[in-house]
Amino acid sequence: MFGVIFVLTGMNFNHFNYLIMRKISFLLTFLALYMSLMAADLPKSWYKLSDDGKSLKIWKIERPVIDMQSENAFNKLTSIGKMAFCNLRSLETVILPASVISIEQSAFEYCNGLTSFTSPSKLENIGKSAFSKSTSLRTVKLGALVTKIGDSAFAGCTALAEIMSENPIPPSVETNTFDYVDKENCVLYVPKGSKVKYSVDEGWKEFKKIVEK
Repeated sequence: MFGVIFVLTGMNFNHFNYLIMRKISFLLTFLALYMSLMAADLPKSWYKLSDDGKSLKIWKIERPVIDMQSENAFNKLTSIGKMAFCNLRSLETVILPASVISIEQSAFEYCNGLTSFTSPSKLENIGKSAFSKSTSLRTVKLGALVTKIGDSAFAGCTALAEIMSENPIPPSVETNTFDYVDKENCVLYVPKGSKVKYSVDEGWKEFKKIVEK
């Protein structure tokens, strides 16, 4: 009797081990597939580059998160072209390659899902209406090399609550660059020792909350 119980118990134990090993094997296979998909380059049908690969002409696919920094196809990218992401309403987060130095006219206009933007470290120029009417945009971080922000670049960004500028010299802006932004309550963070420069600059002086960091 005890021998029969022992055999049955042994069979159950072996069967249990078999099930565990199958589950582990499935999980490892799934993980390997996931990692390969994450590592794979994005389909070229999703976007169009200039012939020299330096400018993004258009992004064609609606996605909540677009990470261009990890894609080999964008290694030479220096410009986000005119209307490249315009009207992508589901876009919430975009990570641009560090090599980008210019964002052209209306590149992110009407991106109503976009909540924050951090400029690439080499960015110098933000073009006319670049983020205009992106009504969910709350936070903008401008790198130390940003020197020019065009007409209506952030006009109509009614949710904008924080602007962080790392340039101790106020970037050149137009009087309508921040039209319809709540300048009474939007906090402008600037480098230490530069508050006075921003507070007297024609394009920035309307911001009432300027804080040095």
